[in-house]
Amino acid sequence: MAPIYKEANFPPDYREAQVRQIMDAVYRLRSIGITGLAGMGKSNVVRFIVSHPQVRARYLKERADDYAFVHVDCAGLARGDEAEILGEIAAQLRYEGIAAGDVHLSQGHRGVRRALKEQVLGVEPGLNLVLVLDYFDEAAAGLDKAFFNYLFYLRNARPQGNLSYIFATRRPMGHSGELQELLDDGCVVGPLGYEDAIESIRRDEARLGCAFDATQRERLFVCTGGHPGFLKNATELSSSGRVDLSLSDEQVARQ
Repeated sequence: MAPIYKEANFPPDYREAQVRQIMDAVYRLRSIGITGLAGMGKSNVVRFIVSHPQVRARYLKERADDYAFVHVDCAGLARGDEAEILGEIAAQLRYEGIAAGDVHLSQGHRGVRRALKEQVLGVEPGLNLVLVLDYFDEAAAGLDKAFFNYLFYLRNARPQGNLSYIFATRRPMGHSGELQELLDDGCVVGPLGYEDAIESIRRDEARLGCAFDATQRERLFVCTGGHPGFLKNATELSSSGRVDLSLSDEQVARQ
């Protein structure tokens, strides 16, 4: 059962350039890192990919039904060490009905590695697995090359090598061991383009119970530069009356 996030209701062409770059890598059974400053929307992109009902058909075409995405939110892990991350991957594989079996953290690193390998090898050989590690910054900082080498080994253990990884971090990972061979050039998530920004404002209008006109939406976009975090804050301030959108762009920016 695939996770359902608010991003499942976003327009199908949301962040099209970045999503296409990521899905092109996945289509070729490659792996990729997503980077961007805090609040830029990396996790929105990730959750959009794993939950939107039209993403696979739009970008994977004839292979759409041959893929299974497994989303692991590393921000919710207590320690974020190797055993916990691999254990969470195994739990999500089981929860989503992709693989059977269980993994216990008490087994230690070696035991968890063996158990996860058995799970992955038990998945139908023709199914292309994509493991998505979101909010991976803190975990990555504490992991050594041996962890990434294991991911590389896990991919090669699949009969068709059809296991890909998507990592979401603020900065490019400094070390990825042998896994580096499988990584495409990274995808950088920056400010929203005009259409995505306007859609974001409309969603905030619905959430906040307010309505801006076309000129006000334009002003919000210009004053925030399309930065998702700034845009959200600006719409909230404007809806509460703390920012007056009837003023000039310069005056609104000062507020």
